[in-house]
Amino acid sequence: MHGKSSLARGSAIGLSLVLLLVALGPVLGAPSWEQLRAHYDYDAALPLDVKELQTTALGECKKTTFTFAATDGSTVPALLFLPLEGPTQSLVLFLHGLGDSKDDASLLANTLCPNGIALLAIDARQHGDRKQAEARLIAPDLNRFRQTVIGTIVDNRRALDYVASRTDFNFDRIVLVGVSMGGIFGSILSAVEPRIDAAALLVAGGRWDILFRSSYHPEAGNLRPDGVLPTTIRSQLAAVEPVNFVGHIAPRSVFFANGKLDRIITPRSAQALHDAASQPKEIHWYQVGHVGAILQCIPDLTDWLRLQSAPRDQVARAEVPQYVH
Repeated sequence: MHGKSSLARGSAIGLSLVLLLVALGPVLGAPSWEQLRAHYDYDAALPLDVKELQTTALGECKKTTFTFAATDGSTVPALLFLPLEGPTQSLVLFLHGLGDSKDDASLLANTLCPNGIALLAIDARQHGDRKQAEARLIAPDLNRFRQTVIGTIVDNRRALDYVASRTDFNFDRIVLVGVSMGGIFGSILSAVEPRIDAAALLVAGGRWDILFRSSYHPEAGNLRPDGVLPTTIRSQLAAVEPVNFVGHIAPRSVFFANGKLDRIITPRSAQALHDAASQPKEIHWYQVGHVGAILQCIPDLTDWLRLQSAPRDQVARAEVPQYVH
């Protein structure tokens, strides 16, 4: 009797728990797209307070160094490269990697500007001229990390506000090119920023819980298994989790390039981002590591950029297949 009574009570409790979980499903489940996107809303009426510091010639480019105000009042250092001659048909928004800076954009500028492509880049928070002594982007304080990522993405949206305010040049399309950390951030930025027409995400990945536990980047060591639990990472970083955003870039085109031997952005992390993306997407795998994949993807990226930088009606007519190398 006691056994049957206990079993009955256990069944009743189990059923009650199931019903409770069903009722709480919307609360306990993943955030909705509206909730995720809302993290990147900002007041576009806030003054940009632009200060153009210097304009110089750099090869076949005109390079302007400038700053503008972030929504929190901090200063955002930025670079704009324009073709010395001829019209500007498109703009590339460049997002640099972890530990790098906006200055990396100079490597692309002299390739793009002769083809009528302008280039825009800012320093991410805790990088370049915004680096604070002893401060780290990745640290066990996940709330601070989350806010830094969100702030950097909003800063890039403000940078686009700046170029939109200029009257001395026009462009038909905006293409994002993000490298490593820049590709990770770019997968979110491209999803929440409708002015971006296409995105190239180079050696990028998804699933912060995988990245922090498997990456050999020195910064990732701050969140190894003996520190923050994967479940904590997933719950606290949902608002900046690339796989929650990358699928919303569609119907705009996405270009992926990753290395099969990459120990910084591991293939498992890269595959998670690829799988979460919607069509049209172009995927390239190279039998190399992190830096090697960046170098080897250049011919494929150049072909893709040439298409994506064409006038809008030509891009709309072109078919963008999915490639897997």
